[in-house]
Amino acid sequence: MHKNPAPGPPFSHPDSLPKGEGVTCRHFGEGRNPGSGKNIGGTGFQPVGKWTQLGISAESDAECLCRCKEVLNNGGVAIFPTDTVYGIGCRWDRPDAIRRVFRIKQRPLSQPLALLVAAEKHPADYGVQEDEVLRDILSRWWPGPLTVVAATELPLAEGLSGPGNSIGLRAPDHEWLQTILREMNIPLVATSANRSGQPEVLRVEDLSEEMLGEVDWIVDGGPFPEVPRPSTVIGKEKGRWKIMREGAIAREILEPLFSSRR
Repeated sequence: MHKNPAPGPPFSHPDSLPKGEGVTCRHFGEGRNPGSGKNIGGTGFQPVGKWTQLGISAESDAECLCRCKEVLNNGGVAIFPTDTVYGIGCRWDRPDAIRRVFRIKQRPLSQPLALLVAAEKHPADYGVQEDEVLRDILSRWWPGPLTVVAATELPLAEGLSGPGNSIGLRAPDHEWLQTILREMNIPLVATSANRSGQPEVLRVEDLSEEMLGEVDWIVDGGPFPEVPRPSTVIGKEKGRWKIMREGAIAREILEPLFSSRR
């Protein structure tokens, strides 16, 4: 069963951290977007800029990874690409950061957020009992655009627990984001990077100025297709799985699997 890791070491400035393969932790987006001047996580870290871009080179992608991990590990909130739309998130063991995500999203705490997890992890690692139907579905769309909502044995922070102490879990099929999840070895609380009730964000250029000013880091992964494809959400009701929100995985594909096994 998954356990929260111990708190990380005292904060070190990004440029002083050791890096492998000759990769240093420079900021590629300097000058493109002004720094927030915010003290992240009470560490004294005030980034000079807060924008990095994927796809420039392998080295720049590694440095982008480095910067984003630093912000998240120090209790910050970041916007980043997923396999569906742009997301906003933080570590799941930072209650203050979780509350910030809700405030930025303008979403009530009574509407819990899901966790993004590494592809090697499964719902059972987070206290969820997996039945035959769920294991069949996971074998097809894990990782992928599928969110599983189910009761868990784990104690959950405010903003993560749904009815019956349920938890939402998703393993995004996005190489860069999966690298972050594996290297941090901890789930991220995440939701789409838009205000509640507004359209999903498909390009970082479409983020509102207000939201840009409220987060600590933005990762530009390029544009998504013009038609947003949020994850499909499934949950269990009266002992049977059902679709709670249709998304990238169509209803006609999933529903036959619900009835094929008990």
